[in-house]
Amino acid sequence: MSRSVDVFIDSPLDLDQLSGQLGELAGASVTSEPDGHRFVWNDGEVAAILGTHPYVDDGGLQLSRFPYVLSSRVGSTNLLTSPELAMARHVADLLREQLGSSVLVVQDLERRDTGGRDGGMAL
Repeated sequence: MSRSVDVFIDSPLDLDQLSGQLGELAGASVTSEPDGHRFVWNDGEVAAILGTHPYVDDGGLQLSRFPYVLSSRVGSTNLLTSPELAMARHVADLLREQLGSSVLVVQDLERRDTGGRDGGMAL
């Protein structure tokens, strides 16, 4: 099972501006992928992807409100003590305090069993 930590971001900035400002604030290396639609984030031992996301709203979880997401895969370590979750919390704080953005941090702990139905998101 793949686990991830996602920071969903609501910002009036376009993705290029957001990646530059966020990288500068966090002191991370952020580089554009060749297509320019996603950015690779490197912050020490944590790698992540910043871009738009394909998720749809899931009940009360209104992900369409957040056009961007910073996603990182969590290795075999404990999720709650992982450097990926620490980075996500730090980035969320920077976004709220420095850029005035609304954010949502999602810890992808388990895959939801949809019983064969479509649309189950792992949360």
